[in-house]
Amino acid sequence: HSFSFDFVKKDNNTTQLNGNNVIGFIDNFKSKTIVLGAHYDHLGENEFGQGRTINHDSHFYPGADDNASGVALLLNLAKDLYAKRDLLNANYIIAFFSAEELGLHGSKNLVKDLSENQIAIHAMLNFDMVGRLIPEKKLVVDGVASAKVFDSLLNIAQQSSSLVLDKNDSGVGGSDYTSFYLNDIPSVSFTTGVHN
Repeated sequence: HSFSFDFVKKDNNTTQLNGNNVIGFIDNFKSKTIVLGAHYDHLGENEFGQGRTINHDSHFYPGADDNASGVALLLNLAKDLYAKRDLLNANYIIAFFSAEELGLHGSKNLVKDLSENQIAIHAMLNFDMVGRLIPEKKLVVDGVASAKVFDSLLNIAQQSSSLVLDKNDSGVGGSDYTSFYLNDIPSVSFTTGVHN
């Protein structure tokens, strides 16, 4: 899923960049479609000047958690969903987003293309930075209020889990679920938290 977008560099010049989302589809011939997403880009050597330090030239940002951890989780989840596809009551779009770090461009473009092609999305689940589960086993879930059913489903799931859920209502944050939420699609994001 290729797309182009304008990007304002740190010298205030605008350049056009190209991105490539990687998309899979598990078609169970159902009326509902759910998007499962994770971004595969990260800041790396920060060539676009988006770093969080004062002098962010030539500063390297390791990216194993942000977001190879989400990608690894999503690959395993897709494998499990495909193996159990006969038992499922939804279709699944598996989306690996590009250009998340530069402004959620990959997810914004996918939402736009889905809408233009009249593909209705029932919900979106996002996985970003899930690789550092602290000893207290806290899992942060954002966007819980974007659908009435999310809170009750999370409560049911928590009963059979040792995870401690830190639930937040807002569907607006720094990851790809925001692009779906801002287009009236119920969206939640799972993370084990931000760290340096």
